[in-house]
Amino acid sequence: MAKFISKNIRTATLLLAAVAFFFQPVGAQEIVSSSNETQTNIKYRRTVVKNLQQEVARRQTVMQQKAKDMLLSLPNNEKLYDEGDVAIQTSLVEANDKEGQLNFTFDISYNCKHIDGQTDDYPAGTYNYNESNSCRAICALTKQFVENDLRDIFTNGKKVNIKITSTTDATSVTEVPYKGEYGDFRYCQAYYNDKPTRISVNTTEGIVNNAQLAFLRGQSVKNYLETAVDNLRSTQNSYEFYTKSYEMTGSQYRRCSIVITVADAFSDKVKSMLTTLEEEDPNVDINIPVNPSDNTNTFVLIIANDLYDTLFPYIPYAANDANIFREYCIKTLGVPERQVKQMQNVNKAKIETVGVKWLQDLMKVTRGKGKILVYYTGYGVLDVDNVPYILPADATIPVKGALGKEPLSKKNRKLLVEQGLSVSEFCTMLTAVQAQSVTMFLDANFNGVQRDGEYLFPPDEKKCGSKKAKKTKALRIRGDVVVFCSSDFTATSYAFKEQEHGFFTYFLLKELKKSKGNLSYDDMFTNVKEAVSFESSLQGLQQIPAMTPGGKTKDTWTTMSFR
Repeated sequence: MAKFISKNIRTATLLLAAVAFFFQPVGAQEIVSSSNETQTNIKYRRTVVKNLQQEVARRQTVMQQKAKDMLLSLPNNEKLYDEGDVAIQTSLVEANDKEGQLNFTFDISYNCKHIDGQTDDYPAGTYNYNESNSCRAICALTKQFVENDLRDIFTNGKKVNIKITSTTDATSVTEVPYKGEYGDFRYCQAYYNDKPTRISVNTTEGIVNNAQLAFLRGQSVKNYLETAVDNLRSTQNSYEFYTKSYEMTGSQYRRCSIVITVADAFSDKVKSMLTTLEEEDPNVDINIPVNPSDNTNTFVLIIANDLYDTLFPYIPYAANDANIFREYCIKTLGVPERQVKQMQNVNKAKIETVGVKWLQDLMKVTRGKGKILVYYTGYGVLDVDNVPYILPADATIPVKGALGKEPLSKKNRKLLVEQGLSVSEFCTMLTAVQAQSVTMFLDANFNGVQRDGEYLFPPDEKKCGSKKAKKTKALRIRGDVVVFCSSDFTATSYAFKEQEHGFFTYFLLKELKKSKGNLSYDDMFTNVKEAVSFESSLQGLQQIPAMTPGGKTKDTWTTMSFR
C-alpha cells in the first residue's frame, strides 16, 4: 500500500511539473535566453567602445607631440611663430544607424596669438595653400599622420568624408585673378557663413567676392590632399566646403582647417575584439558561433536521462548539457537541424528502436559516407568486471535501507546491468552498418556516485582490497569508433555548478566555441582534459577525462575533426 501511495505521489508531481511547463507563456524560455544574450552583447559593445576610445585618445597624444616636434624642425622660412599652435583632436563617434558603426574623426587646425606685422596665415587676396605657412603645415601634418600613424584606419575602400573650413577677413575683394589651377566651378554646393549656398568661379571673371576666395582656399587644400596623400587615393572620398567671412580685418581671420571622418573605421578591429571577448566569456550558453549548415554527412543522436522513473535522484544540469550540445551541433558544427535527434528520459527499447535504428537506416542510405555523433548524459553502472553500462530512465532495483548508505549487492548490480546497455554493445550496434566514423561522448558516472559527489551506492569496504576487485576488463570496442568519457569509468564526474554544466560538457562546448568548431579531436581532447583536470582540482573535485579508440581508429583518431 505504501509503495502504491509513493508511486502515485511521484506521478502527481510529474504531472504538475508538466502542466506548469506547458502553461508557460509561449516563448518564455527563449525570451529569457535572448534577453541574457542581448545584455551580454551590450556589455561586449561597451567594452569595445571603451577600449577604442582609450586607443583614440592615446593616438591624439602621440600625434600632438609629433606635430610639436615637426613644427620645431621646420626650415626658417616656413617656421610658425612661437605663439602659434597646431591643435589636433581625435574622437570615436557612434553613428546613428542600425549597425551602430564606429566612425573615427581627425580634426586639425591652427591657433595663434596674433602679433601685428607678423603672420603665418594667408596674405590678403591669396588662395593657394602654399602661400600660408600655417595651412602648409596643417597639410603636411595631415599627410604625415594619414600615411603613417593612421594608416590602419585609412584602408582601401573606406568611406572618408573630408570637411574643409576656409575663411577670409573683412577686407573686400574687388578683382583677384584666378589662374584655374583647380578647374572652373559652376554652382558648386558649399556653406557660406553657416548657410548652404552655390558658388561659381572661373578664370574669365576671376574672384570678385570673399565667398569665392574662401572657397578656392578650400579647393587648394583638397587638391593637395588628393595629389599628395597616398592613402586617400584608395579610399572613397567625399568633400564638404565650409566658407566664412569675418566682419573683422586681420591675417588671423584668413585660415583653413581640416576635419576628416572615416566611416566604420575600426570594423576589422571591432570584429576581432568581439570575437576575443566572446571566446573568453565563460558562459558557453550564449553567443554560440554560427557556421553554414553544410555538414550534411553528419548525424547526431543526443540522449539525456536526468529524471529516472524510480530510485535514482535527479541529475542536475544534465538537460542543459544536452540542450546546449544540440545548439552547438546545429549552429557551430553546421549539422542540419533535421539530422539531430534528441531523446530525453528514455528506456532501453527506445534507445535501440528509435535512436540507434534511426542512425542505422541513415548509414544505409548514405552508403557508409555518414558520420555519427552520439552524446549521452545520465547514470551508468559497472558490472563485476568494471565494464560500463548506460542506464535507461526506467532502470530500477529493490533497495533495502536508505539510498546512498548501502553498497550495491551482487544481485542488484546484476539486475541493473541486465536493464542497461553496455557501451561496447552500443558501439557494436552503431557499427553494424558501415559508417565513415562513430564518435561517442559520455558525461556520466558509472561508479555509483552522483554529480555532487554524494554516493548512490557506497563501495563495499570488505571487497575493496581483494584481488578479485582489482581484476577488471578494459573497455574494448572495434571499428571506426572513438569514445570520449568525462572520466575513467571507475572515477567520478562532477557538476560545474557555477556554469550549470558537467565539467566535461562545459569545457567541450568551450573548445567548440573558441574554435568555432574547426578543431581536431586531438586538440579538443588535449585542451578539454587539461582544463577539466585543472578546474576540478582547483575546486577539490579532481576529474580527469578519458578516451578509448576503436581498433581501426587507434592510430588515426588524432587527425579526425568535427567539421
